[in-house]
Amino acid sequence: MDDKGLASSGKTYVNYTVTHNRSYTGDKDDTSVTDTYQNGIISQDSDGDYVLEKLGTPNAK
Repeated sequence: MDDKGLASSGKTYVNYTVTHNRSYTGDKDDTSVTDTYQNGIISQDSDGDYVLEKLGTPNAK
């Protein structure tokens, strides 16, 4: 995303999905867990990198 996609305040709301891969030793099988969040807030720092300022609200499963 370029800075044209950010609101005039330099922040924007995003909905996103995170997948966690979990590995275990022993009898447990490896698992993958996916979480979806709404209304997280991102902005650009002074280097132009995008920073997640607010995690947002997780969707109920």
